[in-house]
Amino acid sequence: MKYIKSLLVVISLLTLTFSCTKRDFTPEVGNTKVQFATERIDITLNGDFHYVPVQMVEQATTSATAEIELVSAKAVIDGQEIDLVEREKNDTLAADIIFTSKKIYIAPYDSVKHGVDGLPEANFEFRLPNYKQYQSISISFKLVGDNVVAEKSTLSYNAEKAAGGTIEGAYALTCSIWPDSGPIDVKITKVSDELYRFGYFDPDNGDVDCTVDGSTIYLSTSQFITYDGKDLYYRGCDGSSILDQAVAITVDAGGFTLDNGMFFGDLSTGSGYVIAVPGDRATRK
Repeated sequence: MKYIKSLLVVISLLTLTFSCTKRDFTPEVGNTKVQFATERIDITLNGDFHYVPVQMVEQATTSATAEIELVSAKAVIDGQEIDLVEREKNDTLAADIIFTSKKIYIAPYDSVKHGVDGLPEANFEFRLPNYKQYQSISISFKLVGDNVVAEKSTLSYNAEKAAGGTIEGAYALTCSIWPDSGPIDVKITKVSDELYRFGYFDPDNGDVDCTVDGSTIYLSTSQFITYDGKDLYYRGCDGSSILDQAVAITVDAGGFTLDNGMFFGDLSTGSGYVIAVPGDRATRK
């Protein structure tokens, strides 16, 4: 009897082992045609994860696969166009554009999920880890494979930074004339949608209020900062003369540009603590 019980236990364990190892979770794939759900995507560039939708052309009862190819990828940084380098998700090298996978499965049609007239759809996912540096991107994709609809196999993906959306932050500014012959660090801090603060990292310099108009901010002309026994004001500066106008700063994804230069100093004597000319640029830190 003891022998029979032991034999039954062995048989049950073998049955369990075979039942676990023979299961196949690979979805059944048919030959249904696939295509991009749209030919062009235009969005605001405000995040690193992005999605490209692909759909079947009919309400198939089996899954379909789709594969994608990157034709070209470019970004604009500080007005200069650069090429983006692609990598796969598990690639350890640095990348500008990273695909989670270049192959996806599209699940079969489901009347509850897709509706009466809907089509099965899935997304390719890719990341732009350096998106904060870009003013805009322009990417071209192509579907590849035997079951691709040729007429809808290409897609243009475009994204652009929203105006005024990158004003807050820290910047490094190299002035054309600077008493200590070195760059300075500045910060722009958001107080409200209409009010920002501009100041140097040196706490003795303090901050000055600035108003915002789109992607341009204007430094206050009435506020002064007491430093080294002097009242220091901000004004525009063309490099040789102090202008009777507010300093105007245009901000983009990579930094800011002094539209009309910048004088920061004693107006009564014309001595400048900082002087920068129109077009001088600060880069985002």
